Amino acid sequence: MVSSKGILLTGLVIAIAGILINYFSSMAGVITLHTGQTSRLSASSDTDTTSSDHKTDLDLILTLDSLTIHPYHPDYVIEVRQRDTTIMKDIPIIGLPPSKIIDYFSLTPMKIRKIGKTDLRFRLKNFFPDFAFEYTYPDHSDTIKPKAPGIILELKTKGGPQVVTLRSNHSKSYKLDDVVKLGASLEFYWDLPLDSIAKFSANNDTTTKRIVFAGATGKMYFLFNGKMDERPFKEKFFYGIPNQDSAGFTILHCFPDIAYMNAVPSSKSDVLVNPVAQVEIWKLGGRGHEAYIYPETNGRKGGEFPIPDSDYMLSLGIDQEKVVQNCDCIFSIKNQAGDVLKTLALHAGIPGSFHGYKFKTVACNTELQNDVTIKVTRHPGNIIILIGVLLSLAAIGLLYVKKS
Repeated sequence: MVSSKGILLTGLVIAIAGILINYFSSMAGVITLHTGQTSRLSASSDTDTTSSDHKTDLDLILTLDSLTIHPYHPDYVIEVRQRDTTIMKDIPIIGLPPSKIIDYFSLTPMKIRKIGKTDLRFRLKNFFPDFAFEYTYPDHSDTIKPKAPGIILELKTKGGPQVVTLRSNHSKSYKLDDVVKLGASLEFYWDLPLDSIAKFSANNDTTTKRIVFAGATGKMYFLFNGKMDERPFKEKFFYGIPNQDSAGFTILHCFPDIAYMNAVPSSKSDVLVNPVAQVEIWKLGGRGHEAYIYPETNGRKGGEFPIPDSDYMLSLGIDQEKVVQNCDCIFSIKNQAGDVLKTLALHAGIPGSFHGYKFKTVACNTELQNDVTIKVTRHPGNIIILIGVLLSLAAIGLLYVKKS
């Protein structure tokens, strides 16, 4: 009859054998799939997940068939990124090298965060759900000399609202061509003589779509389709573009000298429309830097802040754990001949498996590239470890019963 100690010893030996199998045979990898495209699956030995020499082709091909992200209320986090300076060492790179997320932190105001094992620190000073500058100007603006006049406009276009500033004393910023799809070009002058207005009217043909502002007189001129419409303008008032459904602009401020303009960061509402985080970064014993970071949305590249004299960057991103909980993807697993071995559906972050490989969604993106990132792992010794642990627990239970 087998003794309890013998069962315990057998269980321990089996568990150790499972651990050794995992050490030498476990595999892990991350793959990004794009909708409709195929990707060859390879993985790295768990003993060295950083070396490309340990990459192993698994003879499997994955194709992302569909990706759906259900509506949800996003949570934002501050991402710490590190630039990969090992890529393309001998080839010049235009701009900054690619970066990867190495850590992320919740939006807790004024809590000091440490970046890796460095002496770099940062903290969140403010978070603006719907960022905008609140502009203020002295009440006695009529007594200020027009040294650097300008006008601040909030444009409403199909691409979303945006704020622009036109300056009459700058040759490159007094005019804005219709690159923002407003439906007209914009021009600002402080002093606009009558003969200039007459020239505008004379050069106005059926193709003209132009709005001219005159700051000193507080007037604007709509030059459309061969006609000129003169109107007085008011601040904080919305003006629509002729023959446009909803496009237009609001005059926020018209000022004689920008030196007196004060712009204070603020939020127009508590709704997540234009999220921006104000952070302070410093090196222990050094001077701090202030930065504004914002996420990548609707095709707009995110505002990443490169930390001076380091390979690190800060960015604002969506908490991927919450995204994954609302992400459903379906992909096909094929062999080298293209035969479908299995169609696997991953819903709400719940992992799936195929022939000992475990697939788990770690990131989803439908903004630009419509892709999903999946972590693939294989630990063949886990079942052996479980058997060994159960035997050991059973032996310990028997020993306890005998002593009792």
